[in-house]
Amino acid sequence: MTALKQTYAQAKSQLPEAHRYLDVLKASVTSLFGKGSPQLAQFGLQPKKSRKVLTSSELAIRASKAQTTRVLRGTMGKKAKAPIKAGVAKYAVSVQQVAPGSAPEGTVAASTALPEPTVNAVSPPTVGK
Repeated sequence: MTALKQTYAQAKSQLPEAHRYLDVLKASVTSLFGKGSPQLAQFGLQPKKSRKVLTSSELAIRASKAQTTRVLRGTMGKKAKAPIKAGVAKYAVSVQQVAPGSAPEGTVAASTALPEPTVNAVSPPTVGK
């Protein structure tokens, strides 16, 4: 490998670390002076532009485009989805009742008997031991 290729490979391997360093440096300078400060230009950074204020007609166009997109994609809000979710179940699940002891070999039948409820199952505290 030639010296030029070695130098190029070394520079390429250090590139991600240099990018991370520059990102941190930009973030610290921006936080020091502020996003829209003209002093950022001294460091070669562009101040962040302020958002464009939309006119009422542009806002109306944006709203109509959003509504059209929702209709085309079938997007619904929480209230519109509620009747669909609360409606008749689309899927039916069949459950077979298995008599105790009649389960096929290799399977375990679940017990359908409810456990006996225990009332006041806490033992009284012992004193003096």
